[in-house]
Amino acid sequence: MKIRNLFILPAICCALALTLGACGEEKKEDVKAEIKTQAEDILNFSEDGKTVTGVKNRSIKSVVIPSGVTSIGNNAFLSCKNLTSITIPDKITSIGDRAFEGCSNLTSITIPDSVTSIGDRAFEGCSNLTSITIPGSVTSIGEWAFSGCENLTSITIPDSVTSIGDGAFSYCSSLKSITIPDSVTSIGKWAFSGCKKLTSITIPDS
Repeated sequence: MKIRNLFILPAICCALALTLGACGEEKKEDVKAEIKTQAEDILNFSEDGKTVTGVKNRSIKSVVIPSGVTSIGNNAFLSCKNLTSITIPDKITSIGDRAFEGCSNLTSITIPDSVTSIGDRAFEGCSNLTSITIPGSVTSIGEWAFSGCENLTSITIPDSVTSIGDGAFSYCSSLKSITIPDSVTSIGKWAFSGCKKLTSITIPDS
């Protein structure tokens, strides 16, 4: 009997471990499904479900974008003035034109490392945005992308960026300093127009 028990016990432990593992995976999937369901109640998606195209109610205050989404479309959160918090998954590769324009109560946003482009006027008029981190994956900053971000005091442009569009940081009236990396080969017209407090700017020889 003792020998049999020695074989039975490991089998039970193994079965229990597999069950717990399966339960853990099921819980993860349940959480993902719940987030997706909640998102579908407030967001509009493209047919393939990979692009956020808009919101059902522009008075939303917070949103978590599901992990299966790869892009934020043009005008997706345009004039969502009550939006204070948004979670962007690390599979997003692009933020479209005017995506967050006029989100005047948004104070901070984290752009994941997967994003390669920030569209024209993407964050224009986000007047309460105080900080933003542009990841090293971004290669271009669109025209007027951060124009009118009046409370933005500092911004770091990574050395992956090659172009800064027209008016990209115009009227960022609290911006005091900025360093442009050597990777940048073109800076658009009026890129820093109206930046009244800007006292220091480093521009590369390129």
